[in-house]
Amino acid sequence: MKEKFLSLVSWYRNSMKSKQAVKNLIVEQKYNIKSDARTMYIGELLAENGFLWTMFLFTLGFSNVLKFPELVYRHGGATFLCLYFFLSLFVIVPIYLLEAGIAQFYSKTAVTVYEIVPIFRGLGWTAMFINIFVLIPGSLQISWSCIYFFYSIFTNMPWTFCGNIPVGIVCYNLDHNLTFDNESVTFLSSSEVYFEIEIQGSRKRDNGAKYMMSDSLGAFNLKIFLGLGLVWSLTFIISYFILNNHFKYVSYICFCTGTCLILLTIRSIFLPGSLKGISMFISPDIDKTFTYSSLIDGLSYSMYSSSVTLATISVIGSQNIFNSNLLRDAQYLTIGNFAVGLLSGLMHFSALGFLSENTAEHIKSLERPGSITLTTYIEAVSQTIDGRLLTIMFTLMMIVFGTSSAGVGLASLVVCLIDNFPWLFKLSVLRKNLTSLVLCVMFWIFSLFFSIDGSFIYKSVITFQIEYITCPLMVIIEILIVHYIYGTRRFRSEMKMIHGYSFSFIWIISSNIFTPLLMIVLLSYNVLPNKTQKVSLWAKIFSNVITVMSFTPLIADASYLVFKNIELYKGFEIFFQSIKCLDIYGPYYKIHWLLDKEYRMKLIRNRKNPKFLETIRQTENLEVILQILRENMIIKKNRKREKKETLQKEHRKIFF
Repeated sequence: MKEKFLSLVSWYRNSMKSKQAVKNLIVEQKYNIKSDARTMYIGELLAENGFLWTMFLFTLGFSNVLKFPELVYRHGGATFLCLYFFLSLFVIVPIYLLEAGIAQFYSKTAVTVYEIVPIFRGLGWTAMFINIFVLIPGSLQISWSCIYFFYSIFTNMPWTFCGNIPVGIVCYNLDHNLTFDNESVTFLSSSEVYFEIEIQGSRKRDNGAKYMMSDSLGAFNLKIFLGLGLVWSLTFIISYFILNNHFKYVSYICFCTGTCLILLTIRSIFLPGSLKGISMFISPDIDKTFTYSSLIDGLSYSMYSSSVTLATISVIGSQNIFNSNLLRDAQYLTIGNFAVGLLSGLMHFSALGFLSENTAEHIKSLERPGSITLTTYIEAVSQTIDGRLLTIMFTLMMIVFGTSSAGVGLASLVVCLIDNFPWLFKLSVLRKNLTSLVLCVMFWIFSLFFSIDGSFIYKSVITFQIEYITCPLMVIIEILIVHYIYGTRRFRSEMKMIHGYSFSFIWIISSNIFTPLLMIVLLSYNVLPNKTQKVSLWAKIFSNVITVMSFTPLIADASYLVFKNIELYKGFEIFFQSIKCLDIYGPYYKIHWLLDKEYRMKLIRNRKNPKFLETIRQTENLEVILQILRENMIIKKNRKREKKETLQKEHRKIFF
């Protein structure tokens, strides 16, 4: 092996005359170092921009379409857009680079990649638990879209007129023109009554009062039960495409849903009174933007909408090709996320302007906290000539958005299980798909709890806890692992092997200082006592139970490791005695030369040599490099022979 390595060194010195020579060599051979049996079984993003399309499919979910417009209006319009884009660029992009980068280098999913610091190896299971807590309540919102979709096709759209109205609520039809003077009476449109009582179940059917955490649950909702069954069936289909490497369908889905969103936005802009709503959406208000609550909401929403700390980014990164440009993809994802939120804001506020024009009600009375719901756009377009068609398009788009995101999340859970229990799957495609089906059935059974009236408040508490507390805490732990224990310098050198260049100090400073400080601010605002937050005792207990359940794998595994080594080490050595590389570098199998002293010295000497880095990041091990050398020599000989034969033919034509 040593002789082969020395021959390789001499080959570098004598044969590689320029950077272009290395590039030509790589292009000619078309080596894919991840095409082993394990990688092909788990799934590999071989398609061009496969990582980007899959991440788009996962992140562009319900929150971008529903929650983002309300946040923009509440916190200052155009000025909040600038603040949100800044936070996304300098907070979310570094987290993308951290989670996807370390997984792409090692080709390990979230369950196993954190073994780089053994005391935190249970963090991957915590990320999986958080993913489950997002998937199950999130399926409830998708089921609402399914109900509206089928009712808009086969019925007279029951939300357009008042039906069975409980005592204590005054209902008015969508086409009724009125103003509200009596504030002691609850006035709701027929759309709001249908949604909050028949679909969401947030109000009681007898008196119309809102459910509280201390109230007993109501009746079972059959429509939600059937809708959840359809949602998890579609989720299984999406996960099947992803697990079996049918990534071309992913790009088709992204393109179709994006086109549908653009068409709906254009149609909304041409509604009467839409300019009034758009002006309220984009009007800048610095006083609203530069507040503590604006920063907190912008931070929490940017993390939640980007789906960080959910194990999925690490899984997709582990399936990515080794030299994929993560920095470019992360920036594209941020811009795409922002663009979808902006389009949905224009769509919804155009609808609010139309409602204001149609009901002679001031638009500010329409724009109250929580008014941007699934019914906002449906209520507006139901009053137009093409209302049925627009409702079908909107609800179908929301179904595809939601189930696609859930399908990618479900597939990431299956890949994590494969990575941690390879002996259980044994490279069987049937077992892989069967596991996905079993998880779908299990999650459908668990989500049946949300088919009961009054259960929506529990979904709200879970979402708040994950968005404002669990995700920031996970980000802090990830930064501690990668940048402070594993080492920023080491991480940068590995990213340099992937990209051929190091990340600039802007991203390093943002990852090491700026992002963790903002996460601490976000945590302190929601954990410490706050007079502005009024949360019931039951909600606090339930939310704390969710947090403890999420971090139980991390705490249990760390405790096991400490007690296992308590006799061998003393003091803090127990916690940090095993900070080292993974023993095996995924499908790359670089253990024979990444852990070799001579190679490490060579890497240090050539850390600024683009020829060396360009070759290393494209090859697998010493044997593969020598194989490339041999095959390249054969190619050169064949080219010389072909050139000689061509010249001989030309000479014959000239003389004969």
